[in-house]
Amino acid sequence: MVSLMLKNLLTVLTNNPCSLVLASVSQIATSTGDCDGDGVTNAAEINGPRRAVGGGDGTNPTNPCSLNVSQVTLTATSTGDCDGDGVTNADEINGTDGNPLTTTDNTDANDPCDYNA
Repeated sequence: MVSLMLKNLLTVLTNNPCSLVLASVSQIATSTGDCDGDGVTNAAEINGPRRAVGGGDGTNPTNPCSLNVSQVTLTATSTGDCDGDGVTNADEINGTDGNPLTTTDNTDANDPCDYNA
């Protein structure tokens, strides 16, 4: 019974793209998902701008406060507030129009002095 439970847990963890150890990544990441909801694909955070194994830019695909704004290509969904200014990360990254790619209305989710009132 315990053995079966452990096997099922291992299967869930193995098939979960958000369950990873960055130091153990040995292949180019291709996941277009966004585990942390920051608007940056997992692949972009793992591969970095060089798009190479170990080419990461120091951001973490499981931490919504760890992002390179220039790599945002998806609508952010993180309801956290990294900078504590009372505005959700999603609202800051997506801007007032809800589109992260129109950057004139976006603000920095890691800067408490940068927000849309």
